[in-house]
Amino acid sequence: MMRPYRPWGLLNWVLDKGPGTKWNFFGCIGTEERSLAAWQYLTRANLLVRTRFLRIAHRPSRFDPVILDRMAKREREFLGNAGKMDDIREHALLEPYSSIVSEVEDFFQGSHESIILDITSLPKRFFFPILRLLLKNHSVKNFIVTYTFPVAYTADKLAENPLEWDHLPLFGGEYVREKPKMMVAGVGFEAFGLQGQIDQGDSGVPVKLFLPFPSPPESYKRGLEMVRKLQKHRSAEVCEVFRTDSKDVSDSFDRLVTLSDRGRHRILLAPFGPKPISMAMCIFASLTNTAVYYTQPMVYNPDYSIGVSVNAGVTEIYGYCLRLEGHDYYQISPNP
Repeated sequence: MMRPYRPWGLLNWVLDKGPGTKWNFFGCIGTEERSLAAWQYLTRANLLVRTRFLRIAHRPSRFDPVILDRMAKREREFLGNAGKMDDIREHALLEPYSSIVSEVEDFFQGSHESIILDITSLPKRFFFPILRLLLKNHSVKNFIVTYTFPVAYTADKLAENPLEWDHLPLFGGEYVREKPKMMVAGVGFEAFGLQGQIDQGDSGVPVKLFLPFPSPPESYKRGLEMVRKLQKHRSAEVCEVFRTDSKDVSDSFDRLVTLSDRGRHRILLAPFGPKPISMAMCIFASLTNTAVYYTQPMVYNPDYSIGVSVNAGVTEIYGYCLRLEGHDYYQISPNP
């Protein structure tokens, strides 16, 4: 069977081949340089109608002085590129999910039919419900998700103080007595609470690990080390590894469709690791009402990533078309 065509690639190519409209932008301004990259590109190309940035406050930590300094720098860059402070909304990382829903509903009221959601610096506790709400709103005729790759990630801890294992907002799934057929987890640089869930979970539930590949040598090395830790108390047959392109959302989505028998089998998702793979989990879970569990860190390292990746002179901002001119590219048909 031929794989469905789902347009994605470098943002300049995606927009050049797209519907030729202007866009409403929804993103997150953070400590990382790459948090503004997609917005800056769209602003310079005069493709934006409206901007909404979230600024999300983490729990107080030893990083606070550096975080304040980096945020002030990002704000100067934002204002220097004709941004307006009124376009930035304040939120707290662990606020009630109703506040996230209200923010999206408010954004809808002033938006036209074309939306770009930039998930580069959005914590998963935010980007999962936001993406789901946008995907479910069919007044949105054109919907693209963007993600900017960094030059590198810090060799230190990316984040600290994870919460307990719990479902993400709006992703509790259906309450059923049936045991899940498997857990599917993305592999990142740190396991947080995932290690305990794999070690102590029901031994009859297989675990499928999505290991990012291809990836830079250092990132691949860190991913392999994490796989070794996660497999420590489970056999390779029960804790199976799938090498998954960290840029190709469509490939990860199709693998989830296959593993779940087109959504017929109950599975659990754990979106650790790269955002594009997590995005595939989010789309799949939104379409199938699948439960998504995570251990949300309360504090992020302000040096989480370094710089903005440039390849052959082109900034590595990727665009993923979820809907164009009313056509949904991510669907699950009942039959193969």
